[in-house]
Amino acid sequence: MYITYKSAWEMIILVYTKSNDFPERLKNQFFTKFIDNPFIGVNITDGEGRVIFVNKTHYRITGQNPQEYLGRKMEELYDERAVSSSAVMEVLKKKQEVVVHQATSAGKFFEVYGVPVFNEEKNIEYIINYLMDISDIEYFKAYQKELEAQYKNLKKTVESMDRLIYRSEAMEKIVEQTKKISISDVEVLITGPSGVGKELIAELVQKNSKRYEKPFIKINCAAIPENLLESELFGYEPGAFTGGSKKGKKGLFEEANEGTILLDEIGELPLSLQSKLLRVIQYHEIRRIGGTKLKKVDFRLIASTNASLKELIEQKKFRSDLYYRINIIEINVPSLEERREDIPILAEHFLNIFNAKHSLKRSLSNDAVDYLSKMSYPGNVRGLRNIMESLVIQSHGDTIGINDIIQFTGERDKANLPKDEILEDINLKEKTAEFEKGIITKYFKKYGSVKETAQALGCEQSTISKKIKKYKIQK
Repeated sequence: MYITYKSAWEMIILVYTKSNDFPERLKNQFFTKFIDNPFIGVNITDGEGRVIFVNKTHYRITGQNPQEYLGRKMEELYDERAVSSSAVMEVLKKKQEVVVHQATSAGKFFEVYGVPVFNEEKNIEYIINYLMDISDIEYFKAYQKELEAQYKNLKKTVESMDRLIYRSEAMEKIVEQTKKISISDVEVLITGPSGVGKELIAELVQKNSKRYEKPFIKINCAAIPENLLESELFGYEPGAFTGGSKKGKKGLFEEANEGTILLDEIGELPLSLQSKLLRVIQYHEIRRIGGTKLKKVDFRLIASTNASLKELIEQKKFRSDLYYRINIIEINVPSLEERREDIPILAEHFLNIFNAKHSLKRSLSNDAVDYLSKMSYPGNVRGLRNIMESLVIQSHGDTIGINDIIQFTGERDKANLPKDEILEDINLKEKTAEFEKGIITKYFKKYGSVKETAQALGCEQSTISKKIKKYKIQK
């Protein structure tokens, strides 16, 4: 983060206490750089309180010549009223760190921080005292607040970007769009195929918003049984139904108060709850199951879906009024195949992750990167991630080549074809369906269930189920 005057000296003390050759430590470059700084005055005494070192800044702050201190005990200086108080005397008395405010005969006021250094017998061997002018302290307090604000903004930006890896112009435009809309509280609908990173975009919106430090509640509408979804969203009162908590329960909208709530796969929300959700969004108030009172909630809504909500509206499965209410701003995340420029950098990113995870040192050949860049990805970024982990684990050598990709991704055998022929062939539209069928068939036969196949390929169950029916794939 950054170093305050106190934390800097805590660092010095930590370094020093690991060594028993204190006089030599004074000659150490690291130690000297901090001791000779322009803001912190330093004096060091032995275990009896006798001054053995005074830096130049000490003179500026105290207005007293170092020669007046060196070789003398702080007790003597106190008795002579050269100083109004002594951190050294307090340290010797209390055997611990102390902070005192001190004034000198020259009319200077400052704060002193005294730190004892113990030997192996637990006796005080040295006392390190650092001091700052009161005016300097006030300056640093103001400066520290400024640094904290800068750090907070920087941290927010870095955290927002650390998981979003891209190179394409399409993703750059999306990132710029999120920056513009993040400052407002309007509803956002994030659309795109499964596995493209819609949740990461939602996180980017939230982390750049004024609600950044408030709760960020995520809920997958497709993952919770319909009979439980209402109580999860809106909560319930004590005794609302059999099996519920006797104390009742907050809903996720209450948990998200003053923050942001992400409704992932909102297209899976039952019609019976869509009208209730619409009212919550319009009036920002909820009523728990079994309750009679309305409660105000302050939240920002982000929704995401891999389905076409317009098609669901035509099929009478999604309310048009809810659609237009949540779609104030739409962010459409393109498939990985629509932004192939991102594949090399994503592949390298995942390669580094899984190398670290499995304690390996795999690398990708240039031909392998080209091959990956022209493959089909039904699971999009999530699918590429799974492929890279499989390659890292299963490849025979440290360098992952085209043959490894063909062998471990379910691609038909092209190992003996010339490189150029492979790369051109795989990019032909008429071969896309054949490749997709091949990889789904292999994984379906391997795992035996739609759920596990979908997980392995980084796809939604519904997507894999449709593909299996489309290609008439058998176990």
